[in-house]
Formats: sequence, structure tokens, C-alpha cells
Amino acid sequence: DFMEKWMEFQELYLHKLLDMEANSDMAGCRSCQKGAVTWRCLSCFGVPASCTECMRASHQHQPFHQVEFWESDHWESSTTAQLGVTLCLGHGGNKCPGRSGSTEGRPEESPLAPEPVSDTSTSNEDMWVDPPTSGKHGGHAETIIVVDKSGVYEFPVVWCTCTDKLPHEQLFDLRLYPASQTNPKTAFTFDVLDDLLVCNFEGKEAPHSYFRRLTRMTNEAFPDSVPDRYRELMRCGRQWLRLKTRKEHGHGYGDSEMEAAVASLATTCVACPHPGINLDDDWESKGPEWLYYGRAVVDGNFKQQSYAMRRPENDVPLTDGLGYTVNKANYQAHLATAKETPHKSTCNDHRAVSQAGRRRNHLAVTGLAALVCARHGLWFASSVVDFLLGERQAYIDYALCMVLQQLRKHKKVYLFYDIVCQYLVKLRQRIKDSPHLTIPEHLKIIPAIGLFHVHGHKDECVSRYSPDHIIGAGHAAGEIIESNWGRMNPSAQSIKRMSAWARVDSLNGQMESWNKGKNYKSGMSAIIDGWKLALVRYTKATIDLRKVTVLCDPGLVSEWLQRLATAYAGHSDDVTANDAVFKVDIRKLPSRATTGHEVTQAKEELTGVVQWINRGIDIEQLQIEIQVLSKKMATRSRRGDTNTRERLRRRLIRIIEEFLEDAPKYMGNLLIGAVTDKPYVVDIASGIMDSTEEGDEDGTDGIPYDPDNEEETDAASLEPETRTIGLPSAFGRSTCLEHGLDKVIEAEMTLRTGQANDAVEKIRHHIGHQSLIWRKEVRESRGSQHQGGLARSKLDVQSAKVNLQRLYYNHARKAMLELKGPEDDITKYQVMTRQDLKASTAELRPDATGLRHEGLSWLWTLDVDTMLASPDGDTLLNEFARMHWTKARCRTDRAMEELILLRHEMSWIPRTWRHMAGEWKRLGETDAGKSAGHHAHARRQQALAERLASMSESVFQQLLKDKPAPTDFNLGLDDSGRCTWPQTTVS
Repeated sequence: DFMEKWMEFQELYLHKLLDMEANSDMAGCRSCQKGAVTWRCLSCFGVPASCTECMRASHQHQPFHQVEFWESDHWESSTTAQLGVTLCLGHGGNKCPGRSGSTEGRPEESPLAPEPVSDTSTSNEDMWVDPPTSGKHGGHAETIIVVDKSGVYEFPVVWCTCTDKLPHEQLFDLRLYPASQTNPKTAFTFDVLDDLLVCNFEGKEAPHSYFRRLTRMTNEAFPDSVPDRYRELMRCGRQWLRLKTRKEHGHGYGDSEMEAAVASLATTCVACPHPGINLDDDWESKGPEWLYYGRAVVDGNFKQQSYAMRRPENDVPLTDGLGYTVNKANYQAHLATAKETPHKSTCNDHRAVSQAGRRRNHLAVTGLAALVCARHGLWFASSVVDFLLGERQAYIDYALCMVLQQLRKHKKVYLFYDIVCQYLVKLRQRIKDSPHLTIPEHLKIIPAIGLFHVHGHKDECVSRYSPDHIIGAGHAAGEIIESNWGRMNPSAQSIKRMSAWARVDSLNGQMESWNKGKNYKSGMSAIIDGWKLALVRYTKATIDLRKVTVLCDPGLVSEWLQRLATAYAGHSDDVTANDAVFKVDIRKLPSRATTGHEVTQAKEELTGVVQWINRGIDIEQLQIEIQVLSKKMATRSRRGDTNTRERLRRRLIRIIEEFLEDAPKYMGNLLIGAVTDKPYVVDIASGIMDSTEEGDEDGTDGIPYDPDNEEETDAASLEPETRTIGLPSAFGRSTCLEHGLDKVIEAEMTLRTGQANDAVEKIRHHIGHQSLIWRKEVRESRGSQHQGGLARSKLDVQSAKVNLQRLYYNHARKAMLELKGPEDDITKYQVMTRQDLKASTAELRPDATGLRHEGLSWLWTLDVDTMLASPDGDTLLNEFARMHWTKARCRTDRAMEELILLRHEMSWIPRTWRHMAGEWKRLGETDAGKSAGHHAHARRQQALAERLASMSESVFQQLLKDKPAPTDFNLGLDDSGRCTWPQTTVS
């Protein structure tokens, strides 16, 4: 609607833009009423136009405005320097009284003719030629390049002669950052340095792209004529980031011990529990222990790489170990003594394990690892380590130990790591053997694997490490760091080419920007959204739990509750405590081989019949396979498909002839052709089989199939895949009974059941393989067209196998319908649809936690239903009910925990801000803080923290009013924030 409305005014706006190109004040300058209007300023509100003298006077303190000069009949872009504005230093922008009435070499009354900034300047400051010595600071440049966020300018400069301040100090006092401290010839406005950091951290704009944008703004027609100050911008940007970070974290107030401490330049999470900051003195005696546990996620990132430097000796460190990256010297000392403790993997082949020793010779750093707060996603201080090879344990060990030292006041720490099942096996031994590693002895690690990765592990890992099965985990998915990487990775290419220490500064700056944004607003929004979602999930979980509970025996429910409580209590000491509760053993469906063996064991005389029917089922499956191949060739064919189909058809003809020769032995006079010659028809789902299974070596796959080019053969003309071979199911139960074939019917019915079971088992396997390929290859290949194509080709292979087994199953079911008697119940064998075959990471097993909000497809519970009629059917039904009750109970428990955590975080956030306000108040009262500037800055930060505390309290109070907390359990805090738990620790 807005765009359609705009179309009505398009011509109007266009003509207004054109009218703005005119000089509307030809009558004369409105300010002095004397001179002609020859200048206008596009940056000033109202676009004032005036004569040269008035424009110069009004812009002496606004030198970076965009001005234009009237060139007889049109406007030309210009600069205030060409207007005659000079940079006067030392007196607030006014001319130094110790100077003569004009700028040496450039009278103020003589503006330069407008022309583009010259490109005669080089990027090397030392190449500039000094003007003749004059004044107290003679020998310093009388012109200077100034880079502002509006463009690049060259100005005449008047240094102050009545002060002992050096030129770089005079520039700094007027918010111009000098590019050097000896003889500055380039300066950057504070605005452009702030803008550079914001564009880089928020918009991921590379510094080089940022400077190119400035050159285009300066001279759109000839951007290469603008002096190149990219190197100076990079250098000053690093220095500015360092200064700003130190200022924001209270450096410069005389507390040298605080300034040298780990994390002194890092922002911590305001929503997490911090003893001594936002918790009561008796916090250990209030509420459940898990409420106060630390929570961390560790992960590696192989996109954050770095090239080896040619001259590393020229690189200068600014921040080392005070922010988010670890102290490099200490880290290298650890790596020099670290010993890998290899052990045979007891889980699946994870890339982090298998590629731990991978080296790339052109890279100095192959990636990095870091830890973040598992609930809110803030980076932990001193947790970022470089990978020199792959994701070795030694790298993660150092980062983890640094974070655990920061969490030493907590009793336990939830640690989410995608390979935690292997990583923790010998962690204590590695720490014991290292002289550089240590963790607090009292601190216990509660291992967990994020929900995205846990389904790529073995079944026992799901039961032991899934957050859904761990008390106190709430709704934490353990994958929050992935969103952090997603924000950082767009700048990976520009960071990759930086020097080693510039890369460290950039990483620290981006992480600091992320943490501040989270604390200021995003974190508060996450609490609000999380509270609303948790209320919905809690309501749904309690309803689901009640529905399951009323269907179960109260005695069994009591027993299951006790088992779950035992698992909760023992998990932190022994993860195998979860096995008895969450590891469900799915019985394998009886296969065709098993059912056939059972028939022959019970009735030995049916051995020949069973063997003959098995041969017939094999023939029908081959017929289906050929029909699938033919359908695929009709839309997309590979060069080898014709020969493959010819070979299969010849084989099919041979085995059909052998099969039909034996038919009279078992079918009597009921033979195909004598009663019916109906063709064998298979319904093949379109679309599923359009993908090729594997590429040809000659790369000619995907050639359109032309049946006219196919050589006519006997096999092709016979089309044996469409023939009906005459099994009992081809004639139907009533016809077979008329011929006395009741035993043959029983044998085929049993074998068809086994055939359907075989298909279901294979479908489960292939769907699991599909899910694994999707997680480990398709998702990880994003950004690489070649790798993505290979991964999806593998996925297509599994999709083809799944569909083929679906056709086998549906044909077996069709045969069962033809043969079933009054006593046969096959309702459990439903028609298999595409929806049933959906491969997701949560549908691999009935006990998979990803199904916490979804029901199970019948495909995954067929084995339980199949065995219900057996003598132990009640036991199986109870186990199935126990599994679903346990899942429902876990959903309810996690939802309750999430609400408790969120409610207390609403209390911790304002208390953290008030603590910070108190710290700034303390700094403002120190000796250094008594100076005017230091004190004012401390008061500003104190006021900001107090304002954030009040704002968060107000927002959360309104949230609790609009979305009140549940009343059916104790969250630990009332609406006013008072504790409602007894003064005893509840574990």
C-alpha cells in the first residue's frame, strides 16, 4: 500500500529534487545583505546559502559539513577548506591569540577555488614535505588530512603557540585522534572512529570496505584521487578500541590490581547468578541447588581462521588476556607441555574427534573455541583459544579451566559440549598431568550435549546427556553458541587477513559489543519472551502429563516417579544413573527369515512351501525395483541405466521360469494363466525417485532418456516386471481355500508379515542415516556448493532406498489384506505415506527427546503394538506407557525449572546493575576519581547502571502483572521479590 501510494507522488518528488539544483537566493546574502550567494551547506538544517565571508564564519566550528560552491550557473561540490576554513587548535577551535592575523601561507580572506582533494599525497606520512619552520611548534605540518565519517578532507592548520602541549595533544583535545605522536599529518575525528567500530561490530563491514565508502563520499567520480589512509585507519581504530574499552571498564582510576586482573576488560552476564554480586549472603540455603549452578557451552569454529604473518615481529599486542581471548604466552606454555591422551571412541565418529590432528600449512590458526553462558549467550572472559591443528582436547582444556576458575564460587557447572561423552573421559587426568591447568577441587561438572547434536550420538548418550533428562536444565537447548558464531562469521574473511594481534583486538571488540548489547536490551527481551513461552509450555506440559497419568495405574506412576527422582539425584555423580529410566530397549520386529524359521520348526512339512514363497517374494521385490528404475528413466536417466535394466530383466525372466516350474507342487491346479492373467501393477510415488543414487564416473549422469534409442530385446519386449507370478495372494483367500490351500495361505501370511517387518526395520535404518547425513554433512556444508551437492547426493541415495522399502511394505500389506482371515488382525499395519517417512533428528527412536512437543508416528511403535497379543503384552504396554509418562514428566519438570530460573533472573538483573552502580560510585570517590573528568565519567556510568536497574525492575513488574506466574508450585519469589522458600537447601 505504501509503495502504491508513493507512485502517485513520484513525479512530484523528482521535480522537487531537480528544483533544488537552482540557486534560489540570487538576490544576495540574507546574513550580511552585501555579498552574492556563492555557497550553501547541505549538512545544516534548512540548507542555508550565503556569501563566502558569512559561510566561512558560520562554519569555522563545523569544518566537516558538506558545502557546495555556485559556479556561475550550477552548484559544485566543495569543502570548507576550499571555503577558507582553517583548523585552529588550542582554544576551542578559535585562533590562537599568539598567532598573527592570518594563517601562514594562506590568508583567511582568500578561499580556494573548489576542486577535488588532490591525489598527490601518499599513504606514507613520512613522505609529506614539512613547510618552513614558524612559531613555537615550527616544523610541524601546516596542512593536515582529517578523516571524518562524512569524508576525507585536507585542511590548513594553525597550531597553538601559547601552550606546551604537543601537536598530537592539541589535536586530541579537539576530538581529533592523531595518526602519530611525533609529527601528525593525519587525524581521525572521534565520530569516524566510533562509526568504524559500530559498522564493523554490528554491520560486519570490513575496515577496507568502510574506507572505500568514505572515498566514494569524498569524490564519487574519482575516489582513487582521495589520499589513502586505510593503514592509518586500521592502526588508529585498534588504539581507539583499546582506549574506549578501558574507559568503559573503569581503568584509569588508580586501581592497578583491578586493571591487571583477568576479565578486567570483559562484560559479564547480568542475568546469571553471581555470589557476592546479585545473591543474598545466605543464598546456599535458599531453594534448589541447581538454581545457582554455573552454565556454560563450549564449541569450536573452523571459519575463524588466520593466515600466517610474514613479519610477525612487527606486530604489537594491545590486549592480552584481559578480555575474551586468553593470555597468549600462558596458552603457548600450556601447549608446549600438553600431552594428548588418546582413547578409543565409545561413540559415533564425530568430526571434532576424527579431525583433531588436521593441519593446514597456509594457516597460522585453523579455528577457535570459546565458552558462552548457556542460558543467555554472553561470551565468557578469557575463554577464546586458537586452534593450531584441529579441535584438540588440549585447546578446550585451557579454555575450560580459565572459565571454571571464574565459576569457582559455584558448587557445580552444567557443561554443554557436542562431544562431551568423549571429552570428559580423561579430563581429570590431563589436568593433573599439566603444570598450567587447574580447576577448583570442589567444583563438579554436569555434562550435557545440545539438542541439535545429541541425536548424532549413540542411544545411551541421548539418555545420559540430553538436557531434557537433566534436572535443573530448564529449556536450555545447549546450542546458543551457534547463534553467536552466526553473528561473527560474516567478518571471518576480513579478520582472516589481519595481523595476529589485530585479529585478537577485533575478536575482543566484537565479543564485547555482543555482550553489552545482550545486557542492555537483548537479554531483557529474551527474559520477557522466554517467560511468555515458558508459561505456554508449562500449561501444555501439565495437560499432557495429566492425560497420560490418568491412563496409568497409580502404583506404577508412584514407582516411575521414584525411579525418575533417583536418576535426577544420581546423574551429577554418575551419568549412567539415567540409563534405567531413559534408555528404552526397542525390540526388533520379527523378520521374514525369523517367521519362516518359526513356521518350518512348527510344521516341518511346510519347509518346501516356505522356500518357494520366499523365492516368489524375492521375485516380486525385484519386479518393483525394475519398475522404479523404469519410472526414473522416463524423467532422468543415466547412461548405465539401460544396461542395468536389461541385466535385471534377463535375471528376472530366468528366476520366474524356475519359480513357475515348481508352482504345481504347491498350488496344484491353481496356476497363473489358467485362472487369471491380470498384470502385476505397482503404485510408485512420483517425485521420490527422481534423484539418482550415485553419479557415473564419466560424469554423464542426468542424460534424458530416449526410449527410441533403446535396442529392442526379448527381455524388453516381455517386460517381466509386469507379470503376475501366481503366489496365493494373487488369487485371494477364498479362491485358495476352494482349492484346499489353507496351509499355503498360512505360510504366505506369516512370510508377508515378516516382509513388512523387514521393510519397516530398513526404513528406520535409512531414515536414521538420512538424519545423520543431514546433521553432519548437509548442514555443515552450507557456504560450499561442491560439498553441499555431494552431501545432498548422499541424501538422495537414502531417500531412494527409503521409498523402495516403502513400496515393498505396501505390497506386502496388500498381499496380507488378500490373505487375512477372520482371526487375523493387521490393522496395526497401516498404509505407509510420505509423512510417515519424514526424517528428523527427533524421530530416530520413541525415546528421542526431540518429540517432546510431537506425537509418535505409528512407524516407530509398530513393534510394541505387534507384541501386545503375546503373553508379555501387558509388560510391553506398561513399558510403553512408562516411556511416555516419563517424557511428559520431564517436559513438566523442565518447564517448571525454566519458570523458576526466569523468575529469579528477573531479580538478579536489577541487583547486578545496582552492584555496578556501586562500583562506579566507589571509583568516583578514589583519588583519581576526584578529578573533574574522571568523576563526571564515573557519575555518568553510575547513573546509567541505576537507570537500567530501575528500568528492568519496572519492565519485569509489568510482565508479572500481565502474565502472572503459576500458583500450583512455588517459584521461590513473590511479586515483590521476597523469598518464599524455607531456609533449607533442597537438592
